[in-house]
Amino acid sequence: MKIKESLQLAIFGFITCLSTGFLISKTLAQQSNIIPDNTLGGENSRLNSNVEINGINADRIDGGARRNSNLFHSFQEFNINNNQAVYFANPDGVENILTRVTGGNQSNIFGTLGVDGAANLFLINPNGIVFGESASLDLQGSFLGTTASGLRFGEQGSFNATNPEIPGSLTVNPSALFFNQVEASGGIINKSQAAAGINPNGGETTGLRVPDGKSLLLVGGNIDFDGGRLRAYEGNIELASVTVPGTVGLDISGDNFSLNIPEDVERGDVSLTNQSFISVLGAGGGNFTINARNLEISNSAIFAGIAENSDNPNNQGGDVNLNATGLIEFKGDSVINNSVNSQGNTGDININSNSLSLTTGSQIYSDIYGIGNAGNININARESISLQGAINIDWFIGNNDDVEDIKYTTISSAVFPGYTGNAGNIKITTGTLSINDYASIYSDTMGKGNAGSITINARDAVSLDNYSEVSSLVSAGGVGKGGNIQVITKNLILTNGGQLSTKVSGEGNAGNIFVEASDRVKLDGLFGNNIADYSIDNVLDGIFITSSIESILVNSGTGRGGDIQINTGNLFVSNYAKISSGTTGQGNAGNITINARDKVTFSELGYAESAAINISQFFDEYNTVTVGNGGDIRIKTGELLLKDGGYISASNDGGQNAGNIFLDVRDTITFDGGASNGIKSNANTTTNNGSAGNIEVKTGSLFLTNGGYMTTALFGEGSADEIRSAGDIKINARDTVKIDGELSGLITSLLNGAGESGNIEIETKSFSITNDGRLFTATGGKGNAGNIKLTTESLFLDSSGFILTETLNKGDAGTIELNVTDSILLSNSSSISSNVGVEAEGKGGSININTQDLTLLDGSRMTSSLSGKGRGGDININASESVNLSGIGATGFFSGIFTFTRAGASGDAGNTTVTTNNFRITDNAAVNATTFNDGNAGNITFYANTFEATNGGQIVTATDSSGDAGNMNLNVKDKITLSGIGTSLRSGLFANTSPISTGEGGSILIDPRLVIIENGAGISVGSDGSGNAGDIILQAGTLQLNNGFISAQTASTKGGNIGLQISKLLLLRNESQITTTAGNEQFGGNGGNIDINSKFIVAPQNEDSDITANAFSGNGGRVDIISNGIFGIETQQSLTNKSDITASSETGISGETNINADDTSSIQNSFTELSPNIDTDAIIANSCIVRGHKKQENSFRNTGSGGLVSNRPGNVLTSEYITGEVRNIDSFNQAWKKGDAIVEPQGLYRMENGELLLSRECN
Repeated sequence: MKIKESLQLAIFGFITCLSTGFLISKTLAQQSNIIPDNTLGGENSRLNSNVEINGINADRIDGGARRNSNLFHSFQEFNINNNQAVYFANPDGVENILTRVTGGNQSNIFGTLGVDGAANLFLINPNGIVFGESASLDLQGSFLGTTASGLRFGEQGSFNATNPEIPGSLTVNPSALFFNQVEASGGIINKSQAAAGINPNGGETTGLRVPDGKSLLLVGGNIDFDGGRLRAYEGNIELASVTVPGTVGLDISGDNFSLNIPEDVERGDVSLTNQSFISVLGAGGGNFTINARNLEISNSAIFAGIAENSDNPNNQGGDVNLNATGLIEFKGDSVINNSVNSQGNTGDININSNSLSLTTGSQIYSDIYGIGNAGNININARESISLQGAINIDWFIGNNDDVEDIKYTTISSAVFPGYTGNAGNIKITTGTLSINDYASIYSDTMGKGNAGSITINARDAVSLDNYSEVSSLVSAGGVGKGGNIQVITKNLILTNGGQLSTKVSGEGNAGNIFVEASDRVKLDGLFGNNIADYSIDNVLDGIFITSSIESILVNSGTGRGGDIQINTGNLFVSNYAKISSGTTGQGNAGNITINARDKVTFSELGYAESAAINISQFFDEYNTVTVGNGGDIRIKTGELLLKDGGYISASNDGGQNAGNIFLDVRDTITFDGGASNGIKSNANTTTNNGSAGNIEVKTGSLFLTNGGYMTTALFGEGSADEIRSAGDIKINARDTVKIDGELSGLITSLLNGAGESGNIEIETKSFSITNDGRLFTATGGKGNAGNIKLTTESLFLDSSGFILTETLNKGDAGTIELNVTDSILLSNSSSISSNVGVEAEGKGGSININTQDLTLLDGSRMTSSLSGKGRGGDININASESVNLSGIGATGFFSGIFTFTRAGASGDAGNTTVTTNNFRITDNAAVNATTFNDGNAGNITFYANTFEATNGGQIVTATDSSGDAGNMNLNVKDKITLSGIGTSLRSGLFANTSPISTGEGGSILIDPRLVIIENGAGISVGSDGSGNAGDIILQAGTLQLNNGFISAQTASTKGGNIGLQISKLLLLRNESQITTTAGNEQFGGNGGNIDINSKFIVAPQNEDSDITANAFSGNGGRVDIISNGIFGIETQQSLTNKSDITASSETGISGETNINADDTSSIQNSFTELSPNIDTDAIIANSCIVRGHKKQENSFRNTGSGGLVSNRPGNVLTSEYITGEVRNIDSFNQAWKKGDAIVEPQGLYRMENGELLLSRECN
């Protein structure tokens, strides 16, 4: 409550106690006497009784020693009884009446002390002065009461009460008070409550009063006001307590008296208690000063400033100065009020002490209740300042209306509603500032004008606890700028609802907040109900006050929120505490900047927030408010930790755009875990009306664990003419980025409405996503999902970690671009995916990977899926060294690369392109392109040096609907190996159609140097549906099938064609098959054509390897073979148990077999009659021909290395087939074994006798 002097009696409930007055009067009757001494010689003072003065019966003091304008009096005793009036005569020309008391007793002034004229009055009694309750002054000049030893008059001499002499030529104004000794009892007591006329505000006043504009000084030992009052309206009041010998300067300038107390003069104590009042207010002027060691102000008040009687806006009020070398203590609703109550400007309030304490509702303020500017409040307490209020939690939360225990302790300056002017600045300098229990320091404007700034410089610490605050407000109806708040300290601690805040709910900009704490800033806890009851609804109801540093443009306010800047060593924000910049009004929120040398921690739902919120969704009266933009949040520190639900948020809920988040962290950033209410540690920018902000991170390492995440999100419809987007996430981490745990991740999303999802761009040395962690962009609205770009040395995904871009509405999924210089490893069901959702319309994003080595293990996948309308994204992999796909995950999913369209979708699946040196797929892994709708499956293309599919590894294109299966193109320079059967799958290349499909099968194009198909592996372009199978075109140097197959089979339609262009050798072993067979007992179909152009074709006759273009009820296909030589396999009308070439039909028309090959009937080693135990692999693999030298030009040597095993006694390495001269060459006779290098035959060699030999030249 703000208190004016005219209300003081009512507020403080002053009642004079009659019994006390009776006792005092009895005492005074015994002491009352005035006795002149003889120290003035013939100029002694004289007392004349019963003289009428100013209409009353009084005693008059005449005589005295006159020195020009000075008149000196001297008394042994000087006391005035209750109801007694004593006046000093005032001869013409006398300006100063100087009175000393030379006896050993204090002076008791219980009646009226006056001057019958305009002279100033000085009363000197080193033994003390007591002003009783009925004491009053009746003067036209100023008054100085002192317990000094005497007065000095410049160089002219002194007027001494302890060593009295006849004054010399003391003609000038006194210039100093000197203290030769200070008696223990030599103080000044004021209890005066006598009527003192009308004050400038028009109310009755009491106490010791001098005329307006004059001075009233009390200088002595300890000074005690016990209900006493002093009035010097528009004048000057000074209280000075001195307790050791010394000199106090006295300046007299006209009506203004002032003291100059040297620093080395030790001071005594001053107390104002029991409703003591001091006032210097008026139309202008009015200064008040206290100089003391300790100052106690209890249940008392000091008034200064511009009273209600001023009509000049240029009038200037005086200052209030409290100076104490020890403690200044305000308690019991004590007040300093230096305000403008009409027109004019007030002076400052200046407090200097060792320590300052305000308790139980005490207030220091400088306000505007009129037109003018408030003065500043300057407080300098070397050690400490404490503000202690009192608050009842039950009253706060509305459980009772009892306000008796509520004490609002404040230091403040404000412009009140309906008034005009600027509030004053508040400057506090101390060692430690403590503000507790509903206490506050504030500078506000509620009228027209600016709030003042607040500056706190505390050497050691600033603490605010239990709903205490330092604030600046432009309130509703106010017009002006809010004040800035600056705090400079070692430690800033805000707990249990402690706050630093600037707010605007009127018109104007909120002030900025600047904190510089060299050691730490700590914000913790809230004030209100039990923390377990914390909820958004309760916060809106005002039941919780969180510890905070905040600047807000509120509700119907117009302007801008203030900026917040914190510079510190360490910042800790916990237990719902916050650093907040926001707007719910018409204007932008301010920015938040945090610079912490060492560490920033947000924990247990502690947070930093910049928000733009349209509260019309909660309160209808604000439905016309156009909310502005949220502010940016910048954090620069050594380490940033968010744990147990701590978060950083830049949001816009009904405003325009959300702010950005910038994190510049030297070492590590960690987002870890969640709070008990499920909120995870996070950084987010969100908006439902406008664009979300970006998140930019620069650090050494980033860890998102146990649900910690970063996200930008866009929701709501927005306006028709705006282009909205969720913000981008950009991360530059020098060392590593690690995402671990369910819900942990980096996410940008368009949740609904229209706009664009944000991009994610990451640059780091190593990157990992594990245990359901995620890197994710999505659109659920009308707009595109963001792109993902990762640049790193290594990428590791494990235990269902995933990278995903997705569209779930109308828009495209984003592109995934991974640039990884060393290796990418996905294991344990991890994935990289692009998805067009079930109800979406748009394109899937491409997945583009550039790396050295790519490995997918144990159910890990790369996927591009189309479940809605549009087109699936492409997968493009460029791995300079290797791609390895292997295994099945714990959930049964195969490792692999997948592009597909789902049933009910509309559009084509994406293509897959793999470029690498070595490609290996094994253990049931797959590369699969499938369509389940009317769109086409994607194509699969490989560019590699070697290609290996083993143990169930598959490359598949397929259709399960009316769309066509994709084509497969293997551009492999060196070698393709297809080998083995896995737990459920054959290794190989497959372009299939399902039984229920109507689409066309895909074709397979292969172009390596060497192809090996073995152990049940194969290449297939089958069709089990109503569509035609695709074709197989294979161009190679050598094609080897060992229990392998190449198939273009179809169930009911035309079989696919197989075209083999083999420059050297086609070898079929162990029931290998090349087939274009069509149909079965249930369905008809025509066999496809087989076109083989191979230099040599070898298929041991007894191993049942076949080349077939058969049909069941349809027409057989056509087999065309061009070869230099065909060995072991023969054309048959139908299949036998030997190696056959057929083009037959069970019930239809057989096809044609057309073979264009050299006659090889004379070749003796055609393998047609070899004994069963001959290792033909060895012959083919390592036999060679050596040409004869000149001496033996006509000889050839077959140097088979263990391939031909003799069946004759002696086991000699010879052939039973004549090939000319055969010699044993021991140096070359090293048995070949499987695994050794395979060297293909280079041609047919004609022997001397004309026979032909299939072999090669020896090196």
